[in-house]
Amino acid sequence: MQSEATRVVRLTLFGLIAAVGVFFLSSGVAQSQGRADENHFRCYIISSQTPQPAQSITLEDQFTGGPVSTLVGEPVMICPPTEKTIGGEVVGPIEDEEEHYALYPAEGPALPQTVWVTNQFGTGVPWRITNPKYVMVPTAKLTVNGVTVNFDDRRNMNHYRCYAANGPRAGARVTLDDQFNGPDDVRVTTPTLFCAPAEKVSTQGTFPILFPDLHLACYEIRGKQKTQQFTIGVANQFEEDTWQTGPWVILCAPSEKSLTAPNP
Repeated sequence: MQSEATRVVRLTLFGLIAAVGVFFLSSGVAQSQGRADENHFRCYIISSQTPQPAQSITLEDQFTGGPVSTLVGEPVMICPPTEKTIGGEVVGPIEDEEEHYALYPAEGPALPQTVWVTNQFGTGVPWRITNPKYVMVPTAKLTVNGVTVNFDDRRNMNHYRCYAANGPRAGARVTLDDQFNGPDDVRVTTPTLFCAPAEKVSTQGTFPILFPDLHLACYEIRGKQKTQQFTIGVANQFEEDTWQTGPWVILCAPSEKSLTAPNP
């Protein structure tokens, strides 16, 4: 287990790397725009935050058939990008350290249907999706345990609407390593959420879908938990606040989907 001092140093280095990336971007030498970074995200429970009133937003995705209004509640999870290793080989590298998501409750009527999901855990796997549960919002992480960092790539990220889902167990053993914890050996088990790109309209404006083919398939994960918690300063289109992290609960993998069964 890494010491607190080591963790702070590591986070500070991540911040320096991000700053270098901003320099190159302003110089016109950065990575090309318009490409989706296919990060995996490990999501941690938010155990403490400042209460705020519910907010009304409008969402439209590939399942709704048009814009729908919903109320957004308190944040429940924070999801940093995570490196995924299987059998000692990195199969899911972190492509962008700055991308973070937060999940907020945003419920709606059930829209049951089957989708066929393809990612590193399987090809054309049938998932049954039902009621919408969350909106997944690009979020900047600005401080960690009082240390200033700068993880903010909100302009280049999809918003997502996440639906309750079930399907075959993944049954995979992987190692995850991210800015909060790791490396951790975990079992990837049951599908729990399927997140489709969504256009979001709020008092902050309209946020279009940037990468319509990039979905996130989220699985429950099991493994030995570390007890370390983090106090993080965050900012997104709903709030600026300080949150405390709790245990990790799910892994969201970049995925493709089909609305028809694959050919046998």
